[in-house]
Amino acid sequence: MDILTEQHREDIKKKSTSRLKSKLLTTGFTDKEVESFDRQTCLEWAELAARGIDLPLPTTPQSPQTVTYDAELERERLICTILMWCCVMNLVIVVKLSMQLLIVAVRCV
Repeated sequence: MDILTEQHREDIKKKSTSRLKSKLLTTGFTDKEVESFDRQTCLEWAELAARGIDLPLPTTPQSPQTVTYDAELERERLICTILMWCCVMNLVIVVKLSMQLLIVAVRCV
């Protein structure tokens, strides 16, 4: 739909600037970009969107996610893992000793 009817253009022009800006936010523009648009710019973008023309990608670069390493947190995780395995190994040793005691007790009877 490359050509807009006159009625459609009039409908766009009747919309308030804040309504046009809220519609432009749904097309991928950031708040900062939309806030910097005046009414004429909003109308131009709205007409392009109504024609079905792909709007350009937002011009503000997206900052990449930064991965941080928290040495203290990793230290705490390591301590918890070591404690967990110590508990598991102690439990295995206790079970083995109990089994051996039972075997000895059964043999004595």
